[in-house]
This record gives sequence, structure tokens and C-alpha cells, in this order.
Amino acid sequence: SPLQVGFTELFMATRPWSFTATLVPLAVSLALAVDELHEDESWPLSRMLGMTIAALCLHAFGNLLNTFFDFDYKVDTSKSADDRSLVDRIVTPTQVFELAVSLGALGVLLGLWLVVWPTPRMRAVLEAGTGELPYMANAGLLGVGFVGVLLAFSYTGPPFSLKYHALGDVTIFVVFGPLL
Repeated sequence: SPLQVGFTELFMATRPWSFTATLVPLAVSLALAVDELHEDESWPLSRMLGMTIAALCLHAFGNLLNTFFDFDYKVDTSKSADDRSLVDRIVTPTQVFELAVSLGALGVLLGLWLVVWPTPRMRAVLEAGTGELPYMANAGLLGVGFVGVLLAFSYTGPPFSLKYHALGDVTIFVVFGPLL
């Protein structure tokens, strides 16, 4: 029978102690973005909160997939695992994978909302008909988001499994550095 786990066990499986790798660069980026706003502009708190939640969901998605694939490929064992969630049978592989997919989907949906839903400045530009294409900047974010999700999966997931081909550190640098 499946393990009956609560919120705490599932939350700990996401490795929340690693979330500073997302929160610090995101906070710096948001601070720089707010500093660049014109005097008459404001950045809605809902967008900042949405970005933060999306980024954390996608970070947890990557962590959970790493846990799942390391366990599935027998990289993590009871003697060698840093992440004990699966090897100590605190949660099941199915629970980890389903939580990864759920958080990944939530992160992607929030990311799409941030890209598609226009900011007040975008609406003003569209209404003014100045010929500017404010959505083009957001289209670039789609590409960045796609690459981020692809790298999060490919870090340990097939067919690339970058971590197992000595590309793990490079992947982490790219995802938590220039990409974020």
C-alpha cells in the first residue's frame, strides 16, 4: 500500500534549503527591474509574487526530478544518498514524480500568465498604437522559460541526463546564473 505522507514529508522532498539559489538572484533581478521603472509606473505586487512562486515551483520540479532519477538509476542508495526521501522510504517514487509534474505544471502555467497577461505599460502602448511590440520582450521570456524547464528535466532525466555526463555543474550555473 502507498505510504501515507503529509505536507511536511512532501515539502522536505523538494529540498527547500536549496531555494536560496532561486530567491537571491530573483530578488536582485526584481530590485533592478523596479529601479528601472519610470516614475509614473509601478510593478504590480501580483506579478512579483507570481514570478517568485513560479520560480520556486520550477526549482522544486528540478529537485524532485533529480531525486526521482538518481533513485531510479540507482545513483542514490541507502549508503550514498544526500537526499534521503526515497532511499529511506519516507515517500514513494510515484509520489515524488507526481509532485514534480504538479509543481512543474504550476510553474509553467504561472510563467505563461506572466508572459501573456499584459502589464499596464503594455496595455498603454497597445492602446496608443505607437507601433511598438511590447509582447516581443515577453516572447523572449517564453524561450528562456522553455530552456529552463528543459534543463531542469535534462539535468538527470533521459535522454540527456546531463549530470551523469559531467555537465551537471555547467547546467546548474546556467540555470541559476544567466537564465534566472
